[in-house]
Amino acid sequence: MNNVVLNILVEGVVPIVVTGLGILGGHVLLLLKTKLKNEQVKMALDQLAKITLSVVQNLNQTKVYEIKQTRSLTDADKRDIKDKAIYLIKSQMQDEFLKLLDENTIDVDQRINTEIESQVFEINQMAE
Repeated sequence: MNNVVLNILVEGVVPIVVTGLGILGGHVLLLLKTKLKNEQVKMALDQLAKITLSVVQNLNQTKVYEIKQTRSLTDADKRDIKDKAIYLIKSQMQDEFLKLLDENTIDVDQRINTEIESQVFEINQMAE
């Protein structure tokens, strides 16, 4: 009788349990990888926001201020300053974060552009 129960356990229950543990382990691993990737994307977006704030404030205090001392900003000035901001932001971002953002967002340049516009808007609001 004990041999029959032992055979049923060894041949029937143990493979099911082992298979279940394998599936569960794979699912847990997938969840951990997804959570890790989400955390990395969040870190990249946080870094982008901090760098953008710094770059926009710096350009506002230097380039924009210098131009406004002699004349109003033209559309060409605004484009040049924005291009410089994008260049500076990308050069200060870690390459791995830029790659991660590129893989997980529609358009990194558009995301950077949106961050710049948001910071410029906030600076203009504080200046009023």
